[in-house]
Amino acid sequence: MMSEQMLHSKKTVIFGDEIGIRSSVGVIGKEHLCGIVIPELKWREVSNRLGHMLSDYGVPIMIQPNDKNTHKFKTFYNSLQQTRPDFYLVNSYTMILPPSILSIPKNGAINVHCGLLPRWRGGHIINWVLAEGAEKAGVTIHFMDKGIDTGDIIAQKTTPICYEDDALTLRDRLLHFATELLEEYWPKITSGTASAFPQDNSEAKYYRKRKPEDGLIHWEFPNTAIRNLVRALVKPWPGAFTYLDRKKIILRSVDVYSASIKCIGLMPSGSWIAENQEIIVKCGSGFLKLLEIEDEYGATIRNHQNLFLSAKTQQLTVI
Repeated sequence: MMSEQMLHSKKTVIFGDEIGIRSSVGVIGKEHLCGIVIPELKWREVSNRLGHMLSDYGVPIMIQPNDKNTHKFKTFYNSLQQTRPDFYLVNSYTMILPPSILSIPKNGAINVHCGLLPRWRGGHIINWVLAEGAEKAGVTIHFMDKGIDTGDIIAQKTTPICYEDDALTLRDRLLHFATELLEEYWPKITSGTASAFPQDNSEAKYYRKRKPEDGLIHWEFPNTAIRNLVRALVKPWPGAFTYLDRKKIILRSVDVYSASIKCIGLMPSGSWIAENQEIIVKCGSGFLKLLEIEDEYGATIRNHQNLFLSAKTQQLTVI
């Protein structure tokens, strides 16, 4: 039989991917775990990357099935219930927790959300804030309820979005903020002394999960908007893309081109020109220079100037 001290130490179930699991265990300590849950679609990726670390945690490793109307889900529910958690810590997790799952922990569920609530609710917020040209981003720790990102806010931390930022640099900064917030507030949460305040639903906006096809570039948009889309979708995300001679190319890095180019001023958006050994593209307003390009299979095109100069058309298109 386990001692009272051991029972008390095993009280939190972590829901997360590789990043969420690593950072959460690092903050709360594996001695306070009683289980880990991984989304079904992420299981192979997470198990490959964490490997023996998962078994070293010494707690049940559970997989949340995609379909809650299956025998697998009932088995998952029973396994989760048997861990008898005091808390859930949900960190970098892509699945919704239904009410039946949220009702299990004795003292509630805490979510780490890489967005400033209530303005930025939903999925893939790091990509959305960049694509929409937001001036700031942040992390929110909040209690979970039956809504999506609607629970009372415990703490937030904000950062300005810099011109040089892309999805990777912003993600890394926000993950660091998330760890800092957890280190500061997790002891208060588990001791019951953390205060929280309700969200103002009038300020809320929901964002769906992004799809690869959302990366299609519309050249009639301003150059700054297109640059924001490109930096929102750097690797490992699928990327912002366009078509040259009806062949897909992925733009991994671009920058605003401020010099005046009269010779394509009257040409349609998406028209390109070779200027000083650079490829310059006309946008709805302004120009962009192309810095890094991949083919449709993700291979870097090292001399993309040659690709353009050998093209049959002088316009990038949506297909």
